[in-house]
Amino acid sequence: MLAREIATMEAIHHPNIIRLYEVVETYSKIYLVMEYARGGELFNKLTTYGRFQECDAKPLFAQVISAVEYMHEHNFIHRDIKAENVFYSAPSLVKLGDFGFSTQLTTGREQQLNTFCGSPPYAAPELFRDESYLGAPVDVWALGVLLFFMVTAQMPFKAQTVASLKKHILDGSFIVPAHVSAQCRALIGNTTLLMCAQCRALIGNTTLLVCAQCRALIGNTTFLVRAQCRALIGNTTLLVRAQCRALI
Repeated sequence: MLAREIATMEAIHHPNIIRLYEVVETYSKIYLVMEYARGGELFNKLTTYGRFQECDAKPLFAQVISAVEYMHEHNFIHRDIKAENVFYSAPSLVKLGDFGFSTQLTTGREQQLNTFCGSPPYAAPELFRDESYLGAPVDVWALGVLLFFMVTAQMPFKAQTVASLKKHILDGSFIVPAHVSAQCRALIGNTTLLMCAQCRALIGNTTLLVCAQCRALIGNTTFLVRAQCRALIGNTTLLVRAQCRALI
C-alpha cells in the first residue's frame, strides 16, 4: 500500500492534491515528507461546526472535483474519497490526500478493478454487488456522498453494521433534507447517487460539471464543459436522452 501511495504521489501534481516532497528511507523505517495542511481535515470542520451553507460548500467541492478530474485524466483512481481525506491548506483552499488505495489504470479507462477499497459509507453499489468494477464511477459516487455530507453534516446511508449499510446502499434509498436547494439535489441525485454504474461511467472519466444545474451549483466560471460530455449527457440531466435512459 505504501509503495502504491508513493508511486501515485510522485506521478501527480495538482494545486488541489497534497504534494509529496521527498521519501527518506532508513534501515527500519520509511518517511514521507509531504505538504503540510495546517487546517486539518474537512471531516473535523463538519463534525465540529456543522453543515456548510451551499455558498461555502460550492468552492470547496469544486476544488475536490478538480483534483479527481485531474487524476482520472491521468488514469489514476483514488478509491478512498471521503471527508477525512480532504485537507485544508488555507481557510478557502482544500487538497485531496491519502493515496494508499489509489491505483493507476494500465490498460485504459475500461479496465476492471476487483479490490474492495475505501470506507463503506462512501462505497458504490457495485463494490458490494459485483466481482469487478470500473474505477472512475466509484470515485464519482463517493463525490456524491461527500457533497451530501458537506451540505447536511450527515451521511446519506447510515447503519449500525456493514451488512445493514450494504443493504441501504444497494436499495439506493436516502432522504435529502428540506433545506437542500433544488440545484444541489439535482447534482446529488441526477449526477451521482441515483445513477447506475454505466451512467456514472459517462461522466466519471471527465467531469461532474456537465449540465446547467451542476454548473450553477459549483460556479459557471470554474470549469469548461466539454462538448463530447455535453453530447452524451444532454443540457440538463442524464434523463434527457434515449441512450442514457436505456442505461438507467
